[in-house]
Amino acid sequence: MVNSADGYADQHIVVNGFSDLIIDVFGSEVGRHARVAIGVAGLP
Repeated sequence: MVNSADGYADQHIVVNGFSDLIIDVFGSEVGRHARVAIGVAGLP
């Protein structure tokens, strides 16, 4: 989940960047994962 302002629709770009980081850190064997991008206006 990506905490974002109303009207922001590029959550997928944020999640893609995180996915790239995880793959860089852990390698493609361990770091490759399933994901979904969900934008929310507030997180607890």
